[in-house]
Amino acid sequence: MKKVLVVLIIIFSFSDGQAQDGSTNVEPRQNELSSNLFDLVVAGSFNVNYERLFVNNQSFAISATFFETYGYFDAGYLEKSEAFSLKASYLIYFKKEKDHAGFFFNPLLKLRTGKVYVDDGYFYDDFLGDVQSS
Repeated sequence: MKKVLVVLIIIFSFSDGQAQDGSTNVEPRQNELSSNLFDLVVAGSFNVNYERLFVNNQSFAISATFFETYGYFDAGYLEKSEAFSLKASYLIYFKKEKDHAGFFFNPLLKLRTGKVYVDDGYFYDDFLGDVQSS
């Protein structure tokens, strides 16, 4: 499954893009598609975000995360992750000089499901000290 996602990332990275042509007739963005590739490299989680931009610095966003490792101190101790999350949020931006930029308020609803498998062995807890998992 991870190989398929890597292939999809490579395909999307070579897709046709549109650069700025210097004209002053710039249409406002209405849709935005993004991903956090740093999270894929560091934690092994792959996410895709879609944001629909509205007037008055407001937008609606949907995000899907595959192989989620959120909430774990160190993703290096995870054997594998079958967790999946889906998040829907409404964003209200506060910056007046530029549309849909800067700080924002983000009420959201998130659904997380699946299993995460952890390596057996020792781990350190600040409260309990050294603990051996069985």
